[in-house]
Amino acid sequence: MCVTMKLMDVAAALAEWTRQTFPEDIALIACYGSFVRGTARPDSDLDFFFIPATERGYDASMQFILAGVGFDFWPISWERAERIAAFDEPIVSVIADADVIYARFAEDAARFQALQARIEELQQPAERERMLVRAAATLKNAYALEENVRRAARQADTAAVRREAISLLTVILTALAFINQTYYHAGWGANFTEVFALPKKPEGLETTVEDLLGGREPVGLVAAAERLIEGVRDLLQSEWEALPGKRPSADSMKGYYEEAKSSFNKINAACRAGDWKTALLTLKSVEDDVRYLLQVVEAGKALPGPFAAFECDGAIRKRGLLQTDLAFRNPGSAEIQAASEALEQALVSFLEDEDVELRIFETMQDFRRALFS
Repeated sequence: MCVTMKLMDVAAALAEWTRQTFPEDIALIACYGSFVRGTARPDSDLDFFFIPATERGYDASMQFILAGVGFDFWPISWERAERIAAFDEPIVSVIADADVIYARFAEDAARFQALQARIEELQQPAERERMLVRAAATLKNAYALEENVRRAARQADTAAVRREAISLLTVILTALAFINQTYYHAGWGANFTEVFALPKKPEGLETTVEDLLGGREPVGLVAAAERLIEGVRDLLQSEWEALPGKRPSADSMKGYYEEAKSSFNKINAACRAGDWKTALLTLKSVEDDVRYLLQVVEAGKALPGPFAAFECDGAIRKRGLLQTDLAFRNPGSAEIQAASEALEQALVSFLEDEDVELRIFETMQDFRRALFS
């Protein structure tokens, strides 16, 4: 049978079987992949999924081989389809490039079309910041994988190094797609053409990937992994800095100190009890939160976690904030408590300078007066 005929026959059979066996239990059947893209070979498999409408609908899942070609008729819940459409999973093409071959009701087809429309929206300039944040969250996972590459290299196990490097590569290339506000249409191998054609990519990406996949020595594989992750990180930083900033309003910072107060109290209590380790860990958490707030105020934006820009540090320190180095250089209860108290005082002063209303009451009478006024 020709490729197109196999697709038509299998699609028709699945749709007919669904209508007869699961008329109320399957909301939708769709196909995706090389057949939809028009790049299928005679030996290509057929990519189908369905969205169950009930628990019974999951029983429709099946795997089979027809004329030497494997088929996987697998379920995706509406909830997972929504996550995929939000770029929460790297298999966006499953939804974006799918053709619906059966829908229980018109409403089911419309719901699926809305998911595809959402994918298109996330590729527009208005969603640039959201996609860069998603790229940062994805790239953050790559640092743990990079350590796995180094660990395997210390054992001089080239096979293990390459396996870990491939895991790292898939995560980094996913982050790179997010930086470009796109997704890969093809599977690994075929999609390297897409990767290298991306408009925004690190210099020498193709050479780095070649070194990562084809290198013979662990040290060379580690070096390629480091170049890859740092190249994409630098690109992400550059793209983030190019975004226009938006200074937060005083109202948006309301409640920040009031919420942080419990952490400051926890630090002080731990210091009084001589539990400097708990105090130090809590101080680091508070410092991270304060740094993020200050970067948003100074630059109008801040990437989460280790990708936050640090060019604001000079302005931050001029405000008298984040003067906590002594506590981390020589940790002890006295040093940590002093740093915590200084940070708390500086934070209050900063928020007051920004005209942020602080809800601080000394007595219950004061609280009730404000509550009922």
